[in-house]
Amino acid sequence: MADTERLTTRVSGKGQVILTRSVRQQRRWKPEARLLVDSTSDGVHLKAAPLFAPTWPEDVYGSFAREGCPEDP
Repeated sequence: MADTERLTTRVSGKGQVILTRSVRQQRRWKPEARLLVDSTSDGVHLKAAPLFAPTWPEDVYGSFAREGCPEDP
């Protein structure tokens, strides 16, 4: 979106901000979408929250039972 096409919105008394339909459709944000909010020196940055928490190999290593001998491929 070019600078000349900037959209504006307002903050409600409850602190809610309404995003226009075009922005929600472009980002594919459905109702009840979870967003991460980052405050920056330039303003506020919104992005979709991840569906799952990050997982590292050491977090899940050995969590599944294995049948057979460990030497079996």
